[in-house]
Amino acid sequence: MPAVVSPVPVPLAGEAVPAGFPATVGDGHDDGFSLDRHIIRNPAHTFIVTVAGDSMEGAGIFHGDWMVVDRSLEPRDGDIVVAVLDGELTVKRLTWHAGVPRLHAENPRYPDFTPGEHADLVIWGVVTGSFHPQPALDRRGATAYGPAPQR
Repeated sequence: MPAVVSPVPVPLAGEAVPAGFPATVGDGHDDGFSLDRHIIRNPAHTFIVTVAGDSMEGAGIFHGDWMVVDRSLEPRDGDIVVAVLDGELTVKRLTWHAGVPRLHAENPRYPDFTPGEHADLVIWGVVTGSFHPQPALDRRGATAYGPAPQR
């Protein structure tokens, strides 16, 4: 029988951290932040998937990132989706042109996919968020996962 795990809130700082000039540090924080309560709206229909490839780098989604995918949401124009095109999984931005869906890559090295008349396209789920790990670099420029990525 699988174990039931309760959410474990982690501390959430009460103020934003500037990415520009440093600011004074306050000591305010709330009672905690639970990822599953704030990031996952529909737990029974949500999955975490790992990204393979670089076709969505322009949207800030990189190889090895984790994406939160909600299968209960109705996909809308402009959503990033996980799609099944002719039996193959892909993550792309869904756009509509003259009533026809298009899967748009956020990397100019990749073409858009416009399913033909006999193509089988299923939108598997809508991406609601992603997590990009930031491994520390050692002095040689390598990470805990191997050589530093070339970006």
